Amino acid sequence: MCGITGIPKSYGTDAVRTRLRFAQNDADLHTGWLRTFANNYAALRFYDKAGSGSCRVLREYAVIDGEWLDIAVFQVVADGELRRMRS
Repeated sequence: MCGITGIPKSYGTDAVRTRLRFAQNDADLHTGWLRTFANNYAALRFYDKAGSGSCRVLREYAVIDGEWLDIAVFQVVADGELRRMRS
């Protein structure tokens, strides 16, 4: 699934729900992934609010401006979390 970047705050929840609805209904995918830098607290709160599933942190995943950054990866499964995110 393509990333979603640069979306104004008021459209973020709808954008993710629309993408995940497409993944399940049109593309017939069972599992989706959401990821963000672990220090992006707004995105972490947003994914939690949107009802995403379990989260794992990949330590020192990327180097940006000479600093190692972690990323948080959320799994969304069609049987549970994806149905909650659609409503």
